Amino acid sequence: MSWKVFQIMEMQEISRKLKRVLDGYMSSRRAFLIVTIVLGFLLYFGPSMFRWLRQKTPIMIDPNIGCVATLLDPFSLEASRFDASIRKSYEPSDNSFLPYTGNGKLGLSVEENSHLYIMSKRSLSLPLPFQPLIHVSLPGTSSQEGVAVSFTTGIVHHFYCFSQKRKTIGVSQQVYAHRTIPAILLQSIKVNNPLSDDITVVLKQIGVVGDPDVHTQLKTVQGNEATEYYLHIGKVAVPDSENLVIVFAIAAVKVPDSVTVTGRGSQSLHFGLVLHHSHPMPSGEVGHISKELGTLAEEDIKKVLAAQPVALRKSHVQAWKQLWNTGFGISYSRAQGTLNGDKINATLYYVLSQTRALTLELTTTSSHLQELESWLSYPDMCYRGHHTLQASTLWSELKTEKEVNNVVALWLLTLDKQGCHNLLLSGSEGVMQAMVLSFGAFKFNNHHLEFATHPKDLHRDYFFRRLSYGNSTHLNISVVVGEDNKAVIYIALDRSDRDYYACDGGCLDPPIKLRL
Repeated sequence: MSWKVFQIMEMQEISRKLKRVLDGYMSSRRAFLIVTIVLGFLLYFGPSMFRWLRQKTPIMIDPNIGCVATLLDPFSLEASRFDASIRKSYEPSDNSFLPYTGNGKLGLSVEENSHLYIMSKRSLSLPLPFQPLIHVSLPGTSSQEGVAVSFTTGIVHHFYCFSQKRKTIGVSQQVYAHRTIPAILLQSIKVNNPLSDDITVVLKQIGVVGDPDVHTQLKTVQGNEATEYYLHIGKVAVPDSENLVIVFAIAAVKVPDSVTVTGRGSQSLHFGLVLHHSHPMPSGEVGHISKELGTLAEEDIKKVLAAQPVALRKSHVQAWKQLWNTGFGISYSRAQGTLNGDKINATLYYVLSQTRALTLELTTTSSHLQELESWLSYPDMCYRGHHTLQASTLWSELKTEKEVNNVVALWLLTLDKQGCHNLLLSGSEGVMQAMVLSFGAFKFNNHHLEFATHPKDLHRDYFFRRLSYGNSTHLNISVVVGEDNKAVIYIALDRSDRDYYACDGGCLDPPIKLRL
């Protein structure tokens, strides 16, 4: 007797028994027996029936999600330390920050249809009629995207993943406004093709939008191979003025419509953009300045094309890391609405991105550099207000360009009004010093530094890194809250040129000599 026949007979026998049970008196024992038999039937035949109902169709997961996750994984450690922000197209998050790069002269959010921005009043809030971001696509495929903003390097990493022939094609894009050469914006794209066949990736840069007054020329640079670039010259009206305009000149390397990558190969592309603009001026006086700015933009784009992309990136990253020598840390709190390191570092990044790193820029003259360093060395009278960690207006949302610009402008206004004018004039290094001083309400007065935060506000551990005391001296200060809820302050010299001392409030106890 075959197994199938035996199985049929077994089912018939079960059916006869069920009928006899149901015809008689339904006792609790019989009811229990029925339930047991039904459960056994489901356990025995359920999986086969379920597979049949599903027609053996497996659950499909978008392979692009795994591709994006792999590309973003190198930034996970940075994000856990609040040194980076990650955004994924398939995971909407209420805690993400705007992908943004800037250097105080130009700024750009790395999002679709974003404009190039220049300074207006206190922030990079004046849009130019130009969209510089290069968009990548692979027709006929599904896709996912991810973005990582590295706060410590000032680079936005934009990743695309496309699914084709059961494999994923990864595209990595880096966008950054150069820190030491503030006139240039750089974009690098790398395409990895795991397929055996060639693929053609489509590239698109919108460029000039909505302004017929912009004059455009296509020009060529002769080198090892000829490179084409566009020269755009135009003007924009100054907000809240009657007759003032800003003249701008943009030289941008021509972006090809597509790029073909051979099977199992990869290809890297590098694109540069140079922006120069005037100060606000009457609209009737733009003739001569337009020509000067155009010539300057052409000279600089030729220098960018002659430079090595690796060298440009290295100098940019080194400058950003130098800015982060000074910094701040705070113990993490899970309380709802509490300010933590992610929002603090993101805010620092945006403010630094919208201020010039004058001490690091290559065009800063030696005489100007000496003046800047003198302002950094003597931060007297900064900071004079209450500590800023509890000023909610300074820690607003940072998800849109408008929100970022508003926060940056408010920070710079606050620091200026609280005695930090000279530090702000010195550029990004001074801005970082002023912001960190404000976190602890540190006050420079009569050549001494006072920690003016009230003890009742010290509920969490604070870490102030490399505060400048002047004369090439830097301090590391920690505020640690013990189990008895009392805060203890630890101070150490990061570097010094002489002996320094510290004492408690009012110096009731003898001063203590600080050590490295």
